[in-house]
Amino acid sequence: KSRYPQLNFSVADILNKKSLPEGKYNAFWAGAVLMHIPRGQWDEMFNNIQEMVNPKGLGYFTLPTVRPNEVSEEDQRHFTLIDEAELRDFLGKRKWEILDEGGFTSPNKAIWRWYLVKLP
Repeated sequence: KSRYPQLNFSVADILNKKSLPEGKYNAFWAGAVLMHIPRGQWDEMFNNIQEMVNPKGLGYFTLPTVRPNEVSEEDQRHFTLIDEAELRDFLGKRKWEILDEGGFTSPNKAIWRWYLVKLP
């Protein structure tokens, strides 16, 4: 907060609508976030995102193609891995349009996919 006093920061749970900021936004950014939500809760998560974003709004998100690191005592985070076809089907059913996409390799050699999307 001290480095960016002009910004408003909040802590929220994407699955808890009451914890989310009020208002509508033109875009969302979810780098290395969505993967931590179990696949069975994605409908709820994407519904909440869509409710916060204006019609025709934009979004950016990243997803790993493999778990970026091994499960360990120190790192037991959940990772949802979804293949390309399933993701396209999921987004298509929601009428989310993929405007651009690509990939990159992280420092630990994990391959990630990124997506720029347009909401209905």
